[in-house]
Amino acid sequence: MTYDARESGLQTANPVELYEFQHGPTYYRYTSSDAPITVDSKLYEPRAISRQAIEATQEMARTGITLSMDDTIPLLDLFRVHPPGDVVLARIYRTHRDDSEAVTIWSGRILSVARNGLKAEVRCESVYTSIKRPGLRRLYQRACPHVLYSAICGLSSATYRETKTVIAVAGTSLTVSDIGGFVAGYFAGGYLEWEFETGKFERRGIVDHSGASIVISFPIIGIPNGAAVRIYPGCDHTLATCHAKFSNALNFGGFPHIPQKNPFAGTPVY
Repeated sequence: MTYDARESGLQTANPVELYEFQHGPTYYRYTSSDAPITVDSKLYEPRAISRQAIEATQEMARTGITLSMDDTIPLLDLFRVHPPGDVVLARIYRTHRDDSEAVTIWSGRILSVARNGLKAEVRCESVYTSIKRPGLRRLYQRACPHVLYSAICGLSSATYRETKTVIAVAGTSLTVSDIGGFVAGYFAGGYLEWEFETGKFERRGIVDHSGASIVISFPIIGIPNGAAVRIYPGCDHTLATCHAKFSNALNFGGFPHIPQKNPFAGTPVY
């Protein structure tokens, strides 16, 4: 019997929901059922989990939902100290007991986790909120608006990546091997990443760099001395840096020759 047939039947319907979360290559799968459910060869474990009603609305901000779940669910270990560096995707499916077909009823990502005693409130936003991104984002400005290493920037991060070893960690300050030869500030504005498990990364922005010392945006909990990290240089989005540091002036997106004096400022002589 198909999903639609069971869904519409008064005697055949026996619905349950499946919750799937993805962090990098790792999946966490749970069900609101009181017994394990296998769909498409994927096992969903029974957990105390519920959700808000899914609203059909034209307002993007109202398409998000809040999940309520037991604080001992392994998924929440990702948020024990701080949010993970990568996005945690969330999908909700609806199926029926002893049925092999499931349909997606909601998809998005986790925004935040708030704990209240033995329960956790997990706030999620819908995948459709990506439509809210501005269409015409370019401004008439001197600085380049492109994200460094993005497709429109044209630079490959692998070309400038430096793989080094952590010598010491003190809060947001890391001492890293073999980068003393780079001029002070070379990596400022870039980022650092640490692969703590296969396919899982913690990433931090680099606030400052001098000698062998790198200051990151906030601490990486659990990173040990001797860990291998990848560091990427930053850009201040000026034409001079784009040309001298990256030889990428042809892709510079700003307007560096804007006149210093505004012709519309009201002065009688321009």
